[in-house]
Amino acid sequence: MSNHQLTERIEVRHGNGLTTIKESDEVDVITIAGMGGGLICDILTKGKRHLFNAKTLILQANVAAELVRSWLHNHGYKLQNETMIQEGEHFYEVIVAVSNDEAVVDPYEGVDETLAMRFGPLLMKEQSDAFMQKWRNEYAHLHRIKDQIAVANHQDLNSNEAYVRIQKQIDQIEEVIPNVSNSARDH
Repeated sequence: MSNHQLTERIEVRHGNGLTTIKESDEVDVITIAGMGGGLICDILTKGKRHLFNAKTLILQANVAAELVRSWLHNHGYKLQNETMIQEGEHFYEVIVAVSNDEAVVDPYEGVDETLAMRFGPLLMKEQSDAFMQKWRNEYAHLHRIKDQIAVANHQDLNSNEAYVRIQKQIDQIEEVIPNVSNSARDH
């Protein structure tokens, strides 16, 4: 901060989650990044009363972004933007949501809400290269797990909860990404 002459403009606070934000603060954007979706939701839930003037939330969940989308949807925030970033083998979903902004079109309108929560309604629509690669990788990974379950269990696989759950996830990927079975094998 001091190298860039920002000490007069930036106030650093140490605290738990959003509890350091006061109603008198002029905080209009909050960023929470680099943790799991469950923890982000926990921070937002515990700190909801500290969101006072925050009109925009920028959230990046390393895993379980669907939990973040669900929390936002259930608490009156609208998705303004979503982007998928790939860094090496890792994929990061960045979600930008706004509160009570009538100008933002509801991205869940006209799409299967379960799929939209899992994949991101705006990400599904854009289908960027990073998005496609993440779900190709996940598709191949789920097939490997399903095959391992099939080898380990000599019983009726339709009665195996894990097998059925994984097949449902595979079916969802196939529904969102056409021809994923062909492209996943190529990678």
